[in-house]
Amino acid sequence: MLLDGLTVKAREWLEHLDERGYRGLVIVHGRSVAPALLASLLSGREVLVLASSSRRGSWKWTGWRVESPARVQRLLGGEYDAVIVDVEPLLLPNLLAAVAEMVRAPGVLVIVADCPWQWDPGGWLGSGGYARYLEYSLDSMSALLRLDLCGGRVVESRLPPVRGEKPWPPGPPRLDDREYLMVPRVLRELVATRDQGEALRAAWRFARGGYRTLLFTGDRGRGKSAALGLALALLTLRKDVGFVTVTAPSLESVQSLFRMLVAALRKAGINHRVLAKGDVVYGVRGPWFHVRFHTLEEVYEPGGLLVIDEAAAVGPHRLRMLARKARRLMAATTIHGYEGSGRTLLHMVESILPQPMIRVELKTPVRYPPGDPLEDWLYETFVLRRLLGDERYEPLLPVECVSMNGWRLASDPWLARLAYEVLSEAHYRNEPDDLALMLDSPYYRVYILRDSRGVPIAVAEVSLEWLAPRERRMLTSITGLWGYRVARIVRIAVRTELQGRGFGSRLLRCVEHGVSVLGGEVVGAVYSRGVVTRFWLANGYRVVYISPRFNKATGEKNIAVAKSISAPLSAIAELEYNMRLRLLIAGQSVYRDLPAEVLVDMLRVEPLLSTVPPLGLTEWQERVLDSFLRGELDHEAAWDAVWASVVSILARRGLRLEDKEAVALVARLVQGKPLSEVAALLGVDRAEAARIVDSAARRLVRAELERLG
Repeated sequence: MLLDGLTVKAREWLEHLDERGYRGLVIVHGRSVAPALLASLLSGREVLVLASSSRRGSWKWTGWRVESPARVQRLLGGEYDAVIVDVEPLLLPNLLAAVAEMVRAPGVLVIVADCPWQWDPGGWLGSGGYARYLEYSLDSMSALLRLDLCGGRVVESRLPPVRGEKPWPPGPPRLDDREYLMVPRVLRELVATRDQGEALRAAWRFARGGYRTLLFTGDRGRGKSAALGLALALLTLRKDVGFVTVTAPSLESVQSLFRMLVAALRKAGINHRVLAKGDVVYGVRGPWFHVRFHTLEEVYEPGGLLVIDEAAAVGPHRLRMLARKARRLMAATTIHGYEGSGRTLLHMVESILPQPMIRVELKTPVRYPPGDPLEDWLYETFVLRRLLGDERYEPLLPVECVSMNGWRLASDPWLARLAYEVLSEAHYRNEPDDLALMLDSPYYRVYILRDSRGVPIAVAEVSLEWLAPRERRMLTSITGLWGYRVARIVRIAVRTELQGRGFGSRLLRCVEHGVSVLGGEVVGAVYSRGVVTRFWLANGYRVVYISPRFNKATGEKNIAVAKSISAPLSAIAELEYNMRLRLLIAGQSVYRDLPAEVLVDMLRVEPLLSTVPPLGLTEWQERVLDSFLRGELDHEAAWDAVWASVVSILARRGLRLEDKEAVALVARLVQGKPLSEVAALLGVDRAEAARIVDSAARRLVRAELERLG
């Protein structure tokens, strides 16, 4: 009887939600009874169930599609009236943000959970901060139904205001205006929003020539990948493409693109063959075209058009390499979404991709109306959109530094969101799971530099690795400092518009003091954006590790820095010296692809320790070096003597040259880059680049000889 009564109330709530045309969130407490109630409640609707292996058997009898949460990336692009998430013990934010995209309006995202007094979405190993934060955040959800099947009651029931607009869905837009007539009708009939129509118009301009890049941007759920597919179909119909390389962080990321391309080719009656493994498409081939997916590692020399989906998730270094190789390029990237957020990400992509560029921002959601409660709640809860807007924020001085654990931070959701916003705006790779880890990890501390209004202007997330499980001690493992209490700064950031005003250094001193009070001996960080190395060096940190291989996630090499708080200085000095020597010796092989400017920053610092003897040249090399110093030979003719001298000097001393000379010396002699590449780096011709290298090397060696007497 209790179940029947709850079903009636829930069905009434669903009917009212359908009338409003929005999407809502349903939380059902009580796993054992939930399948029966939901089977009755959602009868006649298209439903997807994502369930843990231990729970999938409970849903098979419903006749709905039941999948593992691990397959969510492959399922993206599908549309359902309801998506049910029944996972244990962890309810990961990434999963929630991803599956919400598959719910079309009017529809519901359903979370099946334990009884209210047992529910902990962060799992029993967490501190409970994430669960606490999620509970607080539910207060702002305007379309919420929460059922307690364990107690037989409706916990919460809220509905959004009635929409004053036309019912959802509105139907495809009419694109009969004069400005769209150049686009084939078969493609116009496939667009879901007027924004996609604008994307097609931009593709037409791109096809006519004069532009190297076509970029689609927008929040998640705006149909960017489908717009790429339409644009590619337009170029194919015009016979403007032959071989097309498509790449993305994963094959699953481009399924919407391929689905739209195939739909357009079928509608246009173009003969083609779909290349697929099971239900996963990896290419389309036709009489004059061949569109093929390649992993990021497989893209070497794209012969024709290069298409990149989720460009920001590719990583700056790899995106820059791809952009240099491509003659023409189409790309899409997310402004706010679960794999990144913020205008910083967008500016990074725009600065890297070739110019001239056409950029189109898609603003209208494809599967639900604007102002959708479920999207608004997810974006607010997981900070997928800037909370303070795009205007510059000016802090009210003075500022103060506070530190707290995740449990305490979770009790103030607004402060937690503002703090995480600072991190997400400055770091181009962010996921909702990062927020949950910050709030739930028992060995994390959050340091916040906030102004007199209480607004965070700089934030550091710190892992006290000596308290963490051995497999979570990243910096300790990299450096081998197992005998010391090591704290790793996981992320540190200053609000974008306030950078360069000393707030980051001030926060860093606060972190160091806080770690020292807690008993820490070494503070450090591991990062992949080489351009921030100067910040760490300026604050007394030393480079102790550079990975020989690229990070698969970022496309860049990891760099580790460390600073002694109370540990013997020799522990850091030896690590720094070994890394410096490795960098100089392997600069022409393993580290040749690092930006020369980053190496210059590293080599300018005086090493704490050095055991390399002065110069140590053979008699023959000494004579050659003497001829070089007198100007009788250039650096290429005296390569071995000059190289050995430069390596020996930089292993023992900081690089003391002007910026242009320093970059030229490092790029040519340390990294072995050809003079043509050095010239391009300096913005001069080849002859001038050779002269600058000769001058820099002579100045460095002469200064060392004078020092040695």
